[in-house]
Amino acid sequence: MAGTVATAQNTTIYFKSSSESTTISSQFNLICNIESDERHIFYDRIYIRRNNLTICRYDHVAISFMCDDEIYVGYFSIYNRNYICGCVNVNRYNTIFNLTINGTSKEDNGTWGCDTMSINKTLSVIVKYPPSINNITLEPNKGEIKEGIDVKLSCLVDSFPKSNITWSVNGVEKMNRGSDFVIPKAKCEDSGKYTCWAENGIRSKASKTEQVDVNCSPRINLKEKPTTLILASSTDSVNLTATVMAYPVPNFTWKYLLEDKSEKPITDWRMKIKSDKLTSYLNILNITEQDFGNYIMYAKNKEGEISFVFTLKEDPDTVRQDGSSGDNDNKLGTGIGIGFIVGLLVMGVIVVIVFFIWKIRGETGINVRQLILKYKKRSPIKETGTTETAPSTRPTSSSRRCTTVESDDKTYEGLDMENSPKQTYEEINIYENQSAVA
Repeated sequence: MAGTVATAQNTTIYFKSSSESTTISSQFNLICNIESDERHIFYDRIYIRRNNLTICRYDHVAISFMCDDEIYVGYFSIYNRNYICGCVNVNRYNTIFNLTINGTSKEDNGTWGCDTMSINKTLSVIVKYPPSINNITLEPNKGEIKEGIDVKLSCLVDSFPKSNITWSVNGVEKMNRGSDFVIPKAKCEDSGKYTCWAENGIRSKASKTEQVDVNCSPRINLKEKPTTLILASSTDSVNLTATVMAYPVPNFTWKYLLEDKSEKPITDWRMKIKSDKLTSYLNILNITEQDFGNYIMYAKNKEGEISFVFTLKEDPDTVRQDGSSGDNDNKLGTGIGIGFIVGLLVMGVIVVIVFFIWKIRGETGINVRQLILKYKKRSPIKETGTTETAPSTRPTSSSRRCTTVESDDKTYEGLDMENSPKQTYEEINIYENQSAVA
């Protein structure tokens, strides 16, 4: 083919635009135009390069060639199958060389060039992609974090455009923003899962979690305080459970705690000890009377030790081994109380009845004086004669005289109840105007 090689003075190479933007995994077309005037024939190799790496090469190109004429041109991709190189004849003096990317990637970011041996034209391509978190670094390193020192976590995020970064601890979002998260004067309670979240508006968020463990002796987990008093009945099965905070993970030991505060190893086959990281269980099957009492658990690691005392008691509301129950005791106590009250009421009624009977009989003529004389055996009565009574000091209109009853039979049985004068209780005053018997 005759002709001269085009130079920068008579050949123009240009892209469709000076900047292109796309999203990762999308299809993207890169277009390079080459124009020459009628007086010159362009003959050279054409290259499309990405960051100086050749992607497409067009050999033996003349400005007057036909893109489908393999005699004049050979073009191919030398990178991978995602790149398809092509060309289009506009007219005799204008040809478009194009590159189609089937699924852009992060590597397609950068400067693209369309050039010959002597002419070069560039284009900036921006590929947007969602965040990915490569790593979370920890200072100090794992296993070296002690209580009281500062801890720093750094989240390494790759994204375009730049991502907004947030943090959460054990699932709870924190106010901290940015790639770094600092724990000042770390405590045992700061141990947990720290998650970095990154978002830039391209597709979904990215996250990565790092476990932070602060070296500390075993201690009570305030969120899971153990229940140290357990009520149960015979034949039941129970779990004594304790959860602690500690790092490294402690070893757990369970023992009987006797009344004299001494300890005894647990060897009963019905009692099983299981531990899962920071939690330990003592499972007691088919409780017997001998199982009620105190148990002690120890949790120990290289930083220190803690113990918990558990008390297993018989539940008073459940059936005891002798067949009685708390409910029956309550019923028995209630019955006794009711019986006592009824007894008091009956006694009260009897007293009232007796009182009324006694009062009625007294008003109908019982000789009370005669009853009294029965008991005056120490002062015998004269057989004959009368006794003068001393003048009464009381302001009465006349003096009373007391006459003894003459009878051969001086006993109580010899009294003539029929002919004896009858007096009411109100008419008798046994201590008034009586002279002593000589």
